Amino acid sequence: MIGWSILLSWSLLQTKSNDTLSGQVTDSLTGLPVVGATVAVTDSSKIAHTVTTDAAGHYGVSSLPTGPARVTAKKPGYARASSEPTVAPGTNTQNEVLVPKKSPQPKATVPTK
Repeated sequence: MIGWSILLSWSLLQTKSNDTLSGQVTDSLTGLPVVGATVAVTDSSKIAHTVTTDAAGHYGVSSLPTGPARVTAKKPGYARASSEPTVAPGTNTQNEVLVPKKSPQPKATVPTK
């Protein structure tokens, strides 16, 4: 019974954390911040935390466990961007760059006589 309580206590300590992942989402062509982008951070426990970038393109997610994570940024008009940083104890920075999708080129019309 003592072995189980030690294992359970160790397991609970592993899942609690105050690690933070923050960054900025920018446009690949202009370098300007992308306002209102959806950023999903999936932590090492496979829990997804979704936030929206602010007026400066910044985002932040706290209370993450230490370990690998997956960051995905998306916004209509841009190709989705993702990365796989490792969250370390403390505050971590992960910037994402969104590439605008190519808008369809208008077809040229040739007048007929």
